[in-house]
Amino acid sequence: MAFFKAKENPTAFALIDIDSSSVGAALAHIDTVNPLLIYYSVRKKIEAKEHENSIEAMLRTVAEVGKELTLNGAPILRQEAGSGSVHKIAVSVGAPWQKTKIRIEALSEAKPFIFSKALVSEILSKDASIPEGYTKSNESILAILLNGYETEKPYGKKIMRADIVVLSSLIQEKTSKMIEKSLREAYHTHSLTLHAFASVAYIAFRELYPHEKDFLIIDVSEEATNIAFIKRGLLVDIASISYGTKYLLKGTPHSESFDVKKNFSQREHEKVWLDSIVESLQNTSAKQALPHTIFLLAESESLDYIQKLLGSTDLHSLWLTDDPLRVIPVIPSHFSKLLKVRGDASPDVFLALLALYSKHELLP
Repeated sequence: MAFFKAKENPTAFALIDIDSSSVGAALAHIDTVNPLLIYYSVRKKIEAKEHENSIEAMLRTVAEVGKELTLNGAPILRQEAGSGSVHKIAVSVGAPWQKTKIRIEALSEAKPFIFSKALVSEILSKDASIPEGYTKSNESILAILLNGYETEKPYGKKIMRADIVVLSSLIQEKTSKMIEKSLREAYHTHSLTLHAFASVAYIAFRELYPHEKDFLIIDVSEEATNIAFIKRGLLVDIASISYGTKYLLKGTPHSESFDVKKNFSQREHEKVWLDSIVESLQNTSAKQALPHTIFLLAESESLDYIQKLLGSTDLHSLWLTDDPLRVIPVIPSHFSKLLKVRGDASPDVFLALLALYSKHELLP
């Protein structure tokens, strides 16, 4: 739900997706009416050189990708769209450099009152607790409930109670500043926004699967696993687990016919990972029933493997039902009606999610 947004069509975007193992980027034209158009894309693994720590390696990769966008992407954007200029830069930052927080602000009076934009501005100006070393990169209203009912046109209505669901994206402060500095050197636009990946994924999934109201998003990166719980179309809970594919595959690489003794270490890792997911979901299921649909995000080479792990009987037992879970790996073809790839671009799920999120941000 985009409040206070001005309509702006069309807009050339540089899209940057940063996760624990790679940096992806794309040049795209985005407007609020037509399918998204991506003209150029690139993705590079983050591989630390000698004497580099993880942040230094990530920042160097961001700079390298930014250089490729300007040198190789801009001419293609100019050829395809008539101009190589970029108006906006949208950056999605994933684990381990981001956190996402949800809070609900409640307003109630003894007598009916008029719900106004001034009240919302006052809510957003409140300082929610921010962990040390982090900065608030973005804050958005996920939903406004008036007298218990969600509405997209809340202003001017007389009510007794309002509940405002606010999502805050928090990014490591030093990392945020260094990412901005690197990208501003590549592009001379002041319109640069950083978003935590969880908020990007939630908004994008509402656009991508509008008829799904209750589902889990499980995002498995190299360093972490993040779980988002959507109930009646609203993001109600988020959990993060400090185990990802790097931990899962620490033993011998998985295969259909692996030797149990040689792979015992890996099987232990798989159990720890599943137990952590079960524990996180148990905390959520104590409050409300778990949905039967799971959307899985992971690097393409890991999707089948992780989908099989999520079919574990230990995980399924949480639902207390014989109905099968729907574990749906998210793949590029799911975006075909909303996004077109042209020029020198390759399908990329994470860049597609960021493109959908950016389109939503342009809505009036």
